Amino acid sequence: MPRLTTIRCHRGRLRAGGIVITLLIIVLLLVTWIHNNPNVKPSVTFSLIGTSIRLPSKVISNLYLYPPLKVVDLEEFPEVGPCRIQKIIHQTWITENIPKQFQPWVLSFHKNHPEFMYTFWTDNTTRKFISDRYPYLISTYDNYGENIRRADAMRYMVLYEYGGVYADLDMHSLNPLDPIMRKYSCFLAQEPLEHPMLDDNLDKLVINALMACRKRHPFMKILIDRLPLFSTMSFVLDSTGPHFVNLHYEIYVEQRKYRSVLDEDGVYLAPPEYFFPTLDPDKYRFFFKRCASFDSLKERQKLACVSLYRRGLDRRPLPYSFTNHVWFHTYFTFDRNKTFNVFQDIPSSHVYVNGALKLVKYLVK
Repeated sequence: MPRLTTIRCHRGRLRAGGIVITLLIIVLLLVTWIHNNPNVKPSVTFSLIGTSIRLPSKVISNLYLYPPLKVVDLEEFPEVGPCRIQKIIHQTWITENIPKQFQPWVLSFHKNHPEFMYTFWTDNTTRKFISDRYPYLISTYDNYGENIRRADAMRYMVLYEYGGVYADLDMHSLNPLDPIMRKYSCFLAQEPLEHPMLDDNLDKLVINALMACRKRHPFMKILIDRLPLFSTMSFVLDSTGPHFVNLHYEIYVEQRKYRSVLDEDGVYLAPPEYFFPTLDPDKYRFFFKRCASFDSLKERQKLACVSLYRRGLDRRPLPYSFTNHVWFHTYFTFDRNKTFNVFQDIPSSHVYVNGALKLVKYLVK
């Protein structure tokens, strides 16, 4: 009998060991697959954990105590008439050879805006432009520690100088921008409300991945003039990025509180549903961790957790969304051997040469 017990225990250990080995093999295969597919966002693996925020049962039983975050419906836009913002799309990268991942998103803007001038800025043309038009800022620009700060700064100068729409390369155009450009002389986008509410207990956060203003708009001039003062701040978001824009937007709105956003110098903050309808998958883990300590959160953060519980994490653009942000962060891996030339894909591209924007096809010999 002891012999039989020993055999059973031995077989049990073998089965347990086999399960462990199988799990290790699965994990190894998953890690290998991710390594061999660098274009896939690391956050994709988080779907294994689930996409439902967990809340205390007492909260779930009393959801009526937490008013839902408003999902804004599409407002009325003029169906005809001239655009109040110049029909120019501005995008930028190190050179004109862009990582292949961005190709469909870049082309989506050209497809939805065939009558717009498409202008592409490289590091070289951007620096030349700033040296020509803003020589007093070239030192600030050159002394930035990260390229992202230079990319932030250039968009404010380009929009002030030429007007139009600036879009990061991971912005996906879903609908033409003409309707909103007919109504407003300047509009900004904001992140999904849950982002700033859980990150910093803020009610909103202006994001500069997409912004549009008429030429010589005073708000862009304010951003440009404040760049040197904020240039030494250690955190890029505070120095040139969304926190920087958010701060100056709030000051600007307060100074203009008795004036309409529809006038020539107005700035309209669009609801998240227009331009940033989906959540950043890279924040999922943070959301789970933050909402797990629900009772210790501030009231605004609790509202965000309940919103995530109600609406889920895996969201989709709405039929009226103008764009969607793909949330392709700069720290993701790029395959440098797979690129596309934006000038070949969009022959009507314009570049900054000899102090002016010129059609690229006339510059290619």
